[in-house]
Amino acid sequence: RDPLTGEDRDVQLGSPRRLQVIYDVNLRTAQAAGQWDRIQRTRATHPYLLYQLGPSREHRPEHRGWSGMLLRADDPWWQTHYPPNGWGCKCHVRQVSRREAERLLATGRYLNAAPDLGTVEYVNRRTGEVANVPRGIDPGWDYNPGAVSRLARAQQLLEQKEAAAKGSE
Repeated sequence: RDPLTGEDRDVQLGSPRRLQVIYDVNLRTAQAAGQWDRIQRTRATHPYLLYQLGPSREHRPEHRGWSGMLLRADDPWWQTHYPPNGWGCKCHVRQVSRREAERLLATGRYLNAAPDLGTVEYVNRRTGEVANVPRGIDPGWDYNPGAVSRLARAQQLLEQKEAAAKGSE
């Protein structure tokens, strides 16, 4: 039964490809959350994070622009841009000491200011729900999986859905 329309429909709940995507997403977000926990423990000696591209054949243009971004681990930018930043995103960060950060920045090849590319309005075609997400980040991926507990994230998503349901009444 479709929860939006109340209609009974035949649907395929899984396929090998969909199950692989779910597995990959769960694996990457769990790894990111664990890495964020380690970053917090070792931030005194390695206070910087370096955004790096992953092994994908093609990268989103914004992600290519973030490659080489070197910011302090406590920079607010990481709350929305800590990878993964979308479906299939294999970007990652590397923790860097203050000394290495100074050496890297001295080369002139690294960025040390977070860019503001603005937001993009995303409309869910199925529900009509509207969300603004940072440009270059897929809807639903604009959070740091390590900085937000799973319970807090579930509560946040529930509140968003409740607000959307009230708005459509």
